[in-house]
Order: sequence, then structure tokens, then C-alpha cells
Amino acid sequence: MDGLKNQQAAPTLVKLILQTAILDSADRIEFSLTGCSPEVEFRVSCLSKGKIHDFMPPPSHLFDPVIVTLCNYASVPYYAKGPVKGRLETKSPDSSWLFESEDLKKSVVLSKT
Repeated sequence: MDGLKNQQAAPTLVKLILQTAILDSADRIEFSLTGCSPEVEFRVSCLSKGKIHDFMPPPSHLFDPVIVTLCNYASVPYYAKGPVKGRLETKSPDSSWLFESEDLKKSVVLSKT
């Protein structure tokens, strides 16, 4: 049951992060896991107006569902190995992002285009 809750929470969290970043005129958003097990932290940061702003860290167990959600939005296979690229579009507010990752198990970067 927790897995289902995580899958339902991920799109809501992604939408909130994207809306906030767009309203803040962010140029870049990074979703990453930092630290070592068992002290792994899910970090979300935005580069806006030359400054890096960190969001309150989401629970680390949401990292995989968030990455799957982002991959689905960018038409990138979430099971891909190695470097991947895609495009992500939002509506209301409209924006376009380049989706890049060297390793989907560690981080995803969205760069505004």
C-alpha cells in the first residue's frame, strides 16, 4: 500500500516543484540523492537568478517514484542505463525543459530551454 501512496504522491510533488521553479524563473532544477546508505537524502535544488535554492528535502523513499514521473513526462525509459536525454513541456504556466541524467539512480537535471 505504501508503494501506491508513493506513486500517487510523486506527480503531485513534481507538479509543485515545477510550478515553484517556473514562478521563480529558475534556469535549472536538480533532483539528486546525496550521502551514503543509510543516511541518504533526496535533494531538490533550483538555480534561479544566479543563486541556488534548496527545496525542503522530500522523504528519500520518494526519489524513485519522482524520477519515474519525470521520465514519463520526458518520454525517457526509467529503466535506461547510462546517459539519457529528453524534453519535458509544462502547460499553465508554459515552459520547456531539457531532461538529462548520467545515472537515473542518482540524479536528474532539468535545464530551461
